[in-house]
Amino acid sequence: ASPAMVKLVDGLLDIINVTSPRKYQLSYRRAYIGLADDSRVRNFVLFKPRKNHVNVRLQSGWTEEMRSSLEQAELEPEINRGRLVFKLESGDLPPNAGLIRKIIGEIVATEHE
Repeated sequence: ASPAMVKLVDGLLDIINVTSPRKYQLSYRRAYIGLADDSRVRNFVLFKPRKNHVNVRLQSGWTEEMRSSLEQAELEPEINRGRLVFKLESGDLPPNAGLIRKIIGEIVATEHE
């Protein structure tokens, strides 16, 4: 993964922490970057950084409306093993920040119900 893609994941973590009642840290694994809080791993969102993009994987809590919104934003969403996966490139976050914030906020809310 390139440093720019790891920085993009840091930006996504900031969005998660703004919308979440608890604060998360990134948990670096060989195949992906997950989330952890002070007590345990909480991988409701996973990040797979690549050279030119990051695959964002929403494990659960996603809706067809989210998939449709990501498709309209041309972020290439796909359903893989019941998870919603979409690609973010370095230039994709600023113009889609509102959409990403809304979707991640809804995922965080379902995680903390």
